[in-house]
Amino acid sequence: MKTRSLIWTALGILLLVVPIIRPDQYLMTIIIYVFVYAILAETWDLLAGYTGLISFGHAAFFGVGAYTSALLSIDFGISPWLGLVLGGGTAALFGLVVGYPTLRLRGPYFAIATLAFAEAARISISSMSDVTGGPQGLFGYKTFEFVPYTLENYYYMGMALSVVATVILYKVVNSKFGLTLQSIRDDLPLAEMQGINTTRYRLAAFMISGFFAGMAGVFFAVFSLSITPDLLGLSVTAAVISMAMIGGRRTIWGSLFGAFLVEIVTEGLRRTGADVSLMLQGAIIALVILVLPRGISTLGRYISQPG
Repeated sequence: MKTRSLIWTALGILLLVVPIIRPDQYLMTIIIYVFVYAILAETWDLLAGYTGLISFGHAAFFGVGAYTSALLSIDFGISPWLGLVLGGGTAALFGLVVGYPTLRLRGPYFAIATLAFAEAARISISSMSDVTGGPQGLFGYKTFEFVPYTLENYYYMGMALSVVATVILYKVVNSKFGLTLQSIRDDLPLAEMQGINTTRYRLAAFMISGFFAGMAGVFFAVFSLSITPDLLGLSVTAAVISMAMIGGRRTIWGSLFGAFLVEIVTEGLRRTGADVSLMLQGAIIALVILVLPRGISTLGRYISQPG
C-alpha cells in the first residue's frame, strides 16, 4: 500500500511539473490525449473488469458525448462547460439504450451486439451530413469560456478531469454498489437467487461508464477543435481495451499506466511507417500481457516484496 502511494505521489508531482520543466508542445499534447484515453480505459474496465461485460462498442459513448456538445454549441450556442454534463448525460442514456436489449445476451453475442450498436451510431452520424457534417465532421464550435486556449491550460484541465473521474470510479467500484457488481460478475444465477436485480445494477454500470466516457469525448472535442465519425470506430475501442488490459483489469487506476504505455509506444513508432508501427505495437502489447497477465499495475507488488 505504501509502495502504491509513493508511486502515485511521484507520478502526480511529475505530471504537475511537466509544463514547467519541459514545456514541449508535442509532449504535452500526447499527455493530454493520455488523460482522455485513461478515462475511457477506466470506464471500459468498470464494465469488463467489475461487471463482466466485454464491450466492443465503447467508443460510441466517447463519440456521442463529443457530438452532443459540439452540436449544442453550434446550433444553440451552449457552453461546453454545460456540454460536459449534457454530453455525458446523453452518452449515459445511450448506454441505457444499448444495455437494455444487449444484457439478454451472453459472451461473444453480447460483445458483437455492442459493436453493432456502435457501428450503427457511427454510420448514422456519417450519413447525416446536414446535421453532423458527415464524414468530414464538425468544427467551429465553442471552446471553454474563461480559460484561454493554451496547451498549458488544457493540460491541467485534462489532468483535473482525469483525476476526478479516477477518484469517483475508484470509489464506485469499492462501494457496496461495486461489490454487488462483482458478485453479479462472479455468479449471475446466484446473485439473482439472492434477490438482486441484476439487470438494474448492470444498466446502472452502463450509464455510469457512458457518462464519464461521454465527458471525455466532450473534452477531446473542445481540445482538438474538430471531430469526425471515426471517434466511434472500432480502432478507438481496440486502443482502449489494450490500455485497460495492459494497465490491469479490475484496478481502475492501472488504466492510466496502460494509457501512457500504449499512447507513447504508438506515437514513438508512428514515424517508422504505419505497417511496421502496428506490428511492433501489437508485439509489445502481447509481450506485456504474456509477462504480466494481470497488467503492469501488478509491478508494485513485486517491488514491495522483500528479496
